[in-house]
Amino acid sequence: MGLYANGQIAAITSGLRLTRPYDNVDAVLLTDANTGISEIHRLAIKERSRKMLENSVRNLTQIQLVKHETVKACFEALKNKEVDGIICGMPSATWLVNQSPLAAYKITTLDATAIDLCAATAYDNPLLCSILSKAISAASISFNEIVTDNTLPEDNWQTSLAKIPAAWILALTTILLCLILGLIYTLINLRRRQKEKEALNLAQQETELRKVEVTTMMKAVEEKNSFFSNISHDMRTPLNAILGFTRMAQKNDITNAERQAFLSKVESSGNLLLDLINDTLTISKGNSGKLVLRPEPVKVSELFDTITIAIAHAAADKQINFIADRSKIIDMSILADKLSVKKIFLNLLSNAIKYTPSGGHVWFSIFNETTDKGQLVSVISVKDDGIGISPEFLPHIYEPFAQEGRPGYESLGTGLGLPIVKRFVDLMGGTIEVHSEKNNGTEFIVQLTFPPAPNEIKTTPAASTAVDLNILQGKRVLLCEDNKLNQEIATILLKEKGMTVQCAGNGQEGLDAFTNNAPGFFALILMDVNMPVLDGLNATRQIRAVKRADAQTIPIIAMTADAFEEDIEKCLKAGMNGHIAKPVSPSALYQTISKALTK
Repeated sequence: MGLYANGQIAAITSGLRLTRPYDNVDAVLLTDANTGISEIHRLAIKERSRKMLENSVRNLTQIQLVKHETVKACFEALKNKEVDGIICGMPSATWLVNQSPLAAYKITTLDATAIDLCAATAYDNPLLCSILSKAISAASISFNEIVTDNTLPEDNWQTSLAKIPAAWILALTTILLCLILGLIYTLINLRRRQKEKEALNLAQQETELRKVEVTTMMKAVEEKNSFFSNISHDMRTPLNAILGFTRMAQKNDITNAERQAFLSKVESSGNLLLDLINDTLTISKGNSGKLVLRPEPVKVSELFDTITIAIAHAAADKQINFIADRSKIIDMSILADKLSVKKIFLNLLSNAIKYTPSGGHVWFSIFNETTDKGQLVSVISVKDDGIGISPEFLPHIYEPFAQEGRPGYESLGTGLGLPIVKRFVDLMGGTIEVHSEKNNGTEFIVQLTFPPAPNEIKTTPAASTAVDLNILQGKRVLLCEDNKLNQEIATILLKEKGMTVQCAGNGQEGLDAFTNNAPGFFALILMDVNMPVLDGLNATRQIRAVKRADAQTIPIIAMTADAFEEDIEKCLKAGMNGHIAKPVSPSALYQTISKALTK
């Protein structure tokens, strides 16, 4: 049994018996919407309906029929332009059109052409055919509903999309493409604006940074100008005294006592000028970040006593009661930069004595305690009952060259002592506090922490500092000095002790003088550092390299204006045995030479 739509004659010929039709459909021509009848040359038909449909196109001449198994195959051939049209039943055509874009195809009814849709059985089985006919008759309404339902469009996105006209799809695609391009353009534009904004912010930051740099630079220039202006002013003050009292001492109509008084004032002003130069160099190194601590093992009591002894004489000269309290000291070996610690407390104690009237008091006390890590925390107090500091000036005490200028104390000091103290305390990681009341004294409290020394230092009795200056008598000295005035001063000082002096104007002349004379000819060499042709450091190295016995043993002592600790280290590393700072102190010169000759 099967479905059949090829007509009674074809069925009988094929040995089939047909039931009554379960539906009767019109045959139609399905073509593209723009295809006319005259343009049709190839038609697709379904194989099962071929016999019935050939009669429908018999009047259409020059038409080629192309057979396919199903209506869908016919429709695919139409869509692919393999045929010009399809002949099929109205339900099939309706279904195909419903799955396609609107107005894409057209249906043309073929006159007097209808297709009976029947079931077919074997011709020799009339009973089965009769039963099926009755069943079809009873269910004809249901068959019509099934046909109607099956011709409706499929409910899926492909069908819905297929029904949209191509022009609409093109228009929608164009709109979407424009929107996408617009979105991309907007994003690019936003990104460009963001980059421009970032570049602008960066430029503004750089501008602000440059403004800060320029402001900082201008401030630094102003501070430097102010610094040099203050130096110039403060140097001219003692220099004016030196020149003025020197001229007065040269007069013939004064007594010897007056001349000695003038010369004493010249020496005092010279010392003040020297202090100013040293303090200025220290401040300059601090500003440039070149101040370096050089810790070395030292006993706390030794450091305290060194400061105390140095200040006691100045207090006695001014009739000030100086009280040094070390009762709460923990006497242990620590690592400390002795020179820097001395500068801190000698500056504070010197100020206390300067600004305390005769009959006043200055107290110097120390309190120690150890931490869990073995470090020594030291709290040191410098207190006086002198003139004190006014509340208005107190915030400015650590500014270079700042001086309150109280009546009767205008010319004391350089205004650099406390700034130096503050720099050293900060460098050591300590703190400094000040409590003062005008006319009622001042107290500075310094707190410093020192690490313990690796090995405990054994305290030994201090060796006598006295030296026998008679050892200088008759000794021959090679003086390497390029400045004629310094040559003259040193020669006079050395001859006063019975020494013979030979001068060399630079390091090369000094080297030649040493090598051109016999070993032992010179007892000692005094060497300036900064000289033309060959400097003192290289001259020393070359002397030490000479292949003769006294090249390694002859004492070479630096006599130079390079007076910092690092300068002394350079001299010693070059092979020198000692260091004398300019301006030369006669006592320091004689003692240093005597010690070098007795070793």
